[in-house]
Amino acid sequence: MSQDTRRLASEVRPIAERILARLSPHADRLMIAGSLRRGSPDVKDVELVAIPKSGLLEHLDTLVADGVIAKARYGEKGTT
Repeated sequence: MSQDTRRLASEVRPIAERILARLSPHADRLMIAGSLRRGSPDVKDVELVAIPKSGLLEHLDTLVADGVIAKARYGEKGTT
């Protein structure tokens, strides 16, 4: 989503859940965070919080490269 675009949470949640399903093999724990978790009626972005297993950051890089997600921010390594 663009920085200024807001979408209905009811439209975004299924997308977030599909992304969670793709990432779950690469994390010990993974959950939706931010305004979507808090139940806001509309959201600007999707935030996910993870306790990663080995390989999660590389998998995120692949999802960004393939256009599945726009960007990933993580720890000290930075943003993809």
